[in-house]
Amino acid sequence: MAVFWSVCCVLPMMFILVYAAETDVRPNFVIVMSDDMGWGDIGANWPETVDTRNIDRLAHEGLRLTDFHAGASVCTPSRAALLTGRLGLRTGLTKNFGPQSLGGIPTNETTIAEILSNAGYRTAMLENSVYLYASPPSNCIMDPALPLCSNYSIAHQPVKLADLAKMYAEFASNFIRNVSSAPYFLYAALSHMHVPLAHAPQYDNVTGRGIYTDTLRELDGLVESLLTAVKQTDNNTLFWFTSDNGPWEEKCGLSGSVGQFIGMWQASPEGGGGGSVAKRTVWEGGHRVPSVIYWPGHIEAGTVSSALTSSLDILPTLTRLAGSDLPTDRYFDGEDMTALITGTAQSVRQVLFHPNSGNVEEGEIGAIRLGSYKVVYYTGGVPDCFGQSGPSQSHADSPLVFNLDADPSESSPLDSNSSEYHVIVELARMALVDLQQSIKLDNTSTVDYRSGHEGRVCCNKDSPICRCPWD
Repeated sequence: MAVFWSVCCVLPMMFILVYAAETDVRPNFVIVMSDDMGWGDIGANWPETVDTRNIDRLAHEGLRLTDFHAGASVCTPSRAALLTGRLGLRTGLTKNFGPQSLGGIPTNETTIAEILSNAGYRTAMLENSVYLYASPPSNCIMDPALPLCSNYSIAHQPVKLADLAKMYAEFASNFIRNVSSAPYFLYAALSHMHVPLAHAPQYDNVTGRGIYTDTLRELDGLVESLLTAVKQTDNNTLFWFTSDNGPWEEKCGLSGSVGQFIGMWQASPEGGGGGSVAKRTVWEGGHRVPSVIYWPGHIEAGTVSSALTSSLDILPTLTRLAGSDLPTDRYFDGEDMTALITGTAQSVRQVLFHPNSGNVEEGEIGAIRLGSYKVVYYTGGVPDCFGQSGPSQSHADSPLVFNLDADPSESSPLDSNSSEYHVIVELARMALVDLQQSIKLDNTSTVDYRSGHEGRVCCNKDSPICRCPWD
């Protein structure tokens, strides 16, 4: 069984290894997902960013998706959407787990790792979760001791955050290089660029522009290390880089760039009255994220696609490329992107649902994309860098409608009296009815969101502060 590393992984799953025949020519898969990285945090998307030359080169040698979206705009629902190909309304994973959560992905769900394992792939994961830690008693100094987990054991506590990039690279490289004849799937969900930001000493002040860009530079180097390991072992690996959601605007200088997707309506006094337009919101900055696919021999170098796509699409796409089939006992919200990736199609979908994440009615659909149009039902309620959040508002009776082709900054909603507005709102209503009907007929799951002391991750249960020697 492949060992997977996690910084207290909150999405437990089992990886079963089945070795395929030596003649297996199916592609390997490496999915690299950064954390809280903005659409504008790679130079290929936003020229003002100059710290991602390796990721930018990856884009120049592969396919860059400019209209790619996370399955939600916060960690747990987004990662679950990628791993299951399903919205939180189906999986039950509509919000983040807490510090002492007892639950995880419901066993009723089928993950991409399970599908690929059953298809003969060797699978491994390295995953972070900075949300889960064991807190010392109130009479002690608050010093969260984040554990480093290896499968179901704690390898180190506290983990040295500055050493994580090196450990990520070593683990991933060893896994890739030690795979024998079976194709492999590596899911690398990194801690970069989530707070607390940390990087190796050689990146101290390397950019001269603060710890965020220094850590971004380290992330870029880590991606290059993973890609180098792939290139040294084979030439049939699909390498996919993306992020779990947009930047955490509330963290000010410790958050990234949304690029041109600045959510002007929310920020303006005449509109939403201020507040975040990034992580935890349904504004573009919250869920539109970087996405680059590299697969030499199958993708024409320098391809750029504005097709509407999502991390929900990763599971059905990899399933198809692995020569396997989706389970037939449930609905999937993702679409197969194979034709788009190989250049034989220009689009895969016209409709995409954006769930609320972290403000009101978590998991409920907060916005709907219909081609270039976006229908917004909920706004506000999420603080920005200045602590302003604007009032939390429901627009269910009179949604805001934006044409993103003409207005990517989401500054000017369509006139609610126009025929264009009424056509789009009705189409969105019909799409929402169809979604709700499919959920009623679906094999849905229930999540255990309980928390308790027994959920505390601690290397020494007799220690009140869960700190063990670094070995």
